[in-house]
Amino acid sequence: MKIDFFWHSYKYLPYERKLAKRELMALFKSLPVSHPNGFTVKINDPSWQDIAKRVTYFRGAIAENGERVIPRQALLEASANGGIQDCMTGFEAFPSSSRQSTRYSAHGIHEYRGKFNPQIVRAIGNLLNLSPGDWILDPFCGSGTTLLETAYNGWNGIGLDINPLGIEIAKAKLAALRAPSDDLRMFSAKLTQNLNHLIIDLSLESPFDAQQKVQVGGTEWEDMLPNLDYLRAWFTESVLVQLAAILRAIEEIPEPAMRAIFRIVLSNILRDVSLQEPADLRIRRRKSPPPNVPVIPLFVDTLVSWIENLLQAQQCFQPASNTVQKAILGDVRQAVNVISKTSPRQIFSAAITSPPYVTALPYIDTQRLSLAILGLINAADIRTTERQLIGNREITNRQRQVWEDALRENQYNLPIECWQFCCELAAAVNPEKDGFRRQNKPALTYQYFSEMAQMFEQVKCLLRPSAPFVLVVGSNRTKLGGRQFVIDTAHWLRTVAEQRGFRQVEVLELDTYQRYSVHQANSIRTETMLILEVIPDASQSHSAD
Repeated sequence: MKIDFFWHSYKYLPYERKLAKRELMALFKSLPVSHPNGFTVKINDPSWQDIAKRVTYFRGAIAENGERVIPRQALLEASANGGIQDCMTGFEAFPSSSRQSTRYSAHGIHEYRGKFNPQIVRAIGNLLNLSPGDWILDPFCGSGTTLLETAYNGWNGIGLDINPLGIEIAKAKLAALRAPSDDLRMFSAKLTQNLNHLIIDLSLESPFDAQQKVQVGGTEWEDMLPNLDYLRAWFTESVLVQLAAILRAIEEIPEPAMRAIFRIVLSNILRDVSLQEPADLRIRRRKSPPPNVPVIPLFVDTLVSWIENLLQAQQCFQPASNTVQKAILGDVRQAVNVISKTSPRQIFSAAITSPPYVTALPYIDTQRLSLAILGLINAADIRTTERQLIGNREITNRQRQVWEDALRENQYNLPIECWQFCCELAAAVNPEKDGFRRQNKPALTYQYFSEMAQMFEQVKCLLRPSAPFVLVVGSNRTKLGGRQFVIDTAHWLRTVAEQRGFRQVEVLELDTYQRYSVHQANSIRTETMLILEVIPDASQSHSAD
C-alpha cells in the first residue's frame, strides 16, 4: 500500500527536508519517493498508522484506501498556532500553519538562549530507532527541551546541568506537562484575581508613593526579595514592589508544582521590566528607563496566554504516564557520581544534547536577574558561578596563567591536532593589538576541550556498549593578531571523543538560522549534528537491560 505524506505550508530549512526523508526511511524501511507536496512511501506494515504518528516534519498522511493520520508533532505545533480546533473537529483534513512552532506546550514557558528546536529531538529519536521505554541522557539539559520531548515520545529522560535557572525551568516544564488542567485553571485564575485586586485604581506609569507601596506590596514587601541591594540597581522601586507582590501571591498557593510553574513565568518577564536593555546580551542599561512599569498586568497577561497555550496542547495530546523525566542540578564533569546519587537510572540507551561551545554565551550573566530574584544564587557569586560553566568566557589572570601552562604541556592529553590548533591560537595573539577577551581565547579554548574530554569520559560510563551519543553544536570565529580563525567545534569534539572511547557514526550539517542576534558577530550560520557511538571494550560490564 502507498502512503502519501504532506509538507506543512511553512518554509523548511534544507536540513529539515533531509531529516524528514531520513525519518521515513528509518521508520518504514522503505525509500520515499518525492511528490510535489511531500513524499510517498510503500508499506506492508498493518500498524503503519502508529508509525506515521511518530514523524516530525509532516502535517499528515493519507493511505490509498483513504485512511488518514495526523502526526503527534503536527498536533502539538497546531496547538500553539491556533490551528488545532478545525483539525480536531474535522473541519480541516490536517493542521494548518504558516510557521513552524518551537514553543508549543510547556516549551514556551521561558526564553532560553541557545536551546535547540524540540523537533530535532524527535527526529533524532526516529533516526536512532529509539523505542518506548528507552532511557535518554542529556548531559547539558539547559531548560529541558530534550526532557520534555522524551515525555512526548514515550522515552524516559534524565537531564543534568550546572545552571540552576536552567534546572528550575526544566522542572517547571515537566511539572506543567503533567499538571491537571483543572488545577492550572483554578490556581492561575485565583492568582490573577488576587493580583488584579492589588492595583485597582492605581496608575502604573508613575512612581508609587509610600501609601501605594503598602497597598501593592504590603508593609514588609522588601522581605520577599532576596539579593535586594543588587536588585535595586536593576529595577525601580515601584517595579520591585510589584515583583514582591507577585512573589507573595505565588507563595500563598498551596500546590508546590503550581508555585514552581508561576515563578518561572514571572522570571520570563524580568528583563522586560528591568533597567537593562532587554534585547542586549551584555549588561547595558536602558537610555531612558520609565519610572514605573505595569508589571502585574504584564505578568497576568503572560500567564493567561501561556496557560491557554498549554491547555491547548494537553487537549490534543497527552504524554505517556508511565515514563520518568528528571532534571538534576549537577556538574557533568562529575556526572557518574551525580547520577549514582540522584537518578533512578544509571545506564542509558542513548544521549542527546546541545552542548555549549567556546565562549559562546554568558549564561549566568545573561540570566542574573532571574537567578537573583528567585534566590537561586547569591548576587556576590554571579561571576564565580559563571566561571564554573564549560565554555564560559570569564577567567581571572591567575586562572589564565594556569591554563596557558597546561596548554604548553598539553597537561590534559588532548589529541595532538586539537592541541596544536590551541597552540596556533596562542602563537597568533598580539598583546599590543588584541584586547583582554582575545588574549584569553587560547587558554579558554584549551580549557573548553579539556573539560569536554572529561564530559565524554563520564558520559561513556553511563551509556550501554554501542549506545549512540548525538550532539548538536555550532562553530564560531575569532580574530587573533589580525588573523581569522574558525573554531570548528564539531570537528574538534569528534577528535576528542574518539580519543575517549567513542567512534563517529555520521556528521550532518544543519544549515540553520543564527541563534543569537545581538553581539554575536563571531557566530556562524550553521550547526552540526555529530552522531557518535560508544566503542565496547572489556572494561564495560553494563547489562543490556
